[in-house]
Amino acid sequence: MKKIVFVAAMFALVSACSKDDSIVDLPTTPTEKPDAGSDEKESATIPPTTEDLKAYFKITTDQTAAQATQFIATTTGKQTVNGKVVDVTKSNVLTRNDEEGKLTVMIEGTISGKAFSKEYSFEELVKKPGSYHMASRAQIKWKSPFSNAPEATPIAFDELYRLNNTDKFTAQYLSQWAEFYSSTPDGNNSYTYTDEDIAKTQLSDVKYSDGKISFILTYNGVKGNASTKERPALSFDKNEYYKRKVTLNTENIKQFYMQGVYENLESFYGNAIRIEDSGTFIAELVPDSKHFDRNSNAISCQLSMSTYQNSNDELARFEYRFEGFKPLSDLKEEWLLATTIDLNEYMKKRLGNVSDGNVLTEINKLPIAYWIKMAQMAVRRNDSLLKLYVGKGEQNNTEVEAWMPESRRVIHSDILLLAPYFEVVSARKSGNRLYLQVAMTNVNEVSLTDVVAPLEVIL
Repeated sequence: MKKIVFVAAMFALVSACSKDDSIVDLPTTPTEKPDAGSDEKESATIPPTTEDLKAYFKITTDQTAAQATQFIATTTGKQTVNGKVVDVTKSNVLTRNDEEGKLTVMIEGTISGKAFSKEYSFEELVKKPGSYHMASRAQIKWKSPFSNAPEATPIAFDELYRLNNTDKFTAQYLSQWAEFYSSTPDGNNSYTYTDEDIAKTQLSDVKYSDGKISFILTYNGVKGNASTKERPALSFDKNEYYKRKVTLNTENIKQFYMQGVYENLESFYGNAIRIEDSGTFIAELVPDSKHFDRNSNAISCQLSMSTYQNSNDELARFEYRFEGFKPLSDLKEEWLLATTIDLNEYMKKRLGNVSDGNVLTEINKLPIAYWIKMAQMAVRRNDSLLKLYVGKGEQNNTEVEAWMPESRRVIHSDILLLAPYFEVVSARKSGNRLYLQVAMTNVNEVSLTDVVAPLEVIL
């Protein structure tokens, strides 16, 4: 009973104190307000995060642990990443697990001027397949600078294809232009061979067939696929490779007109090309393969390449284009006309009694296609004049008149004027002289302008 009375008395006392206005809270010591920028300063000086260092080293999830290691080993100095100035001065790879795609690295340096030293883990990198899958799932492809034209690389293809010599075709040799890669069984992870992997790789049964260089790959002692369909292979066009051994002799080509070269291509083409290693290789014109393009003033044909030692064994066949010929407009500097006794007599009978002055109307009444054949026509070639005569040629499967050199030398046979069309643009008579300006306006189905030759006729 006494305990109950004591407890009640205590409650009463507490209640009375809470209502007493003379009891107040004691003042507390005021605290400083936090600096608004202190959080930013602190975050900029704490050790950099893993994400900061991934950005610093440019490490991404499509890299292998070996590739990431290379970036870490070669990257130092100040960089601003995620708003922080990071300066890595030392890095040491503690562990590297290629199969798991993981790295642990001790990294030292400064962040915003404050030193740090910490161990970091880089994970979720490309996982390296085991040795079995490195070999059995191995593939190869041209590196991007060479993928569009692998035939332009200095690869020793002729040694492989023609001489059956595979000595140079090692993994290290091919890795100059191509990259080896493999994948895990699920196919989700593509793994590119490193230099360390290349050193563990051997190639055997290297051969070329069906437009591919293929081989059997052995990795770290594990032999890969041997079947033609599954073994690693690089696409390669042998025709394009051998075509690159032939270059156009542009200095030679530009001296000649296209039409006559086309008609006599069998005799011309050898002087119009240069062949790399001409002591070994020969290129021959494939019969009935030539055609021309008047719009581009060019000739295309097929060439067959073989060797002097075995000319019956064709190495390659490819389309080749001869271009850069003299344009027919050059005739304005080279085409010449001169009178003859027959032409003098012809004009004297028809215009001998005509009054002096402009006689263009009278001249145009005379069929130029007839009397122009009486004139002496020539083409200036270097320091010589090549006289032309009227013969027969073919144009669009039709026989037409053609002016061609009297010279029988092949080097002059490029001059071939098929079905030329002429006009007299001015005609003046003075005494017993007839002064004409004759234009060639169309030849070889090409329209011409300003190709004009003077012709003086004695009446």
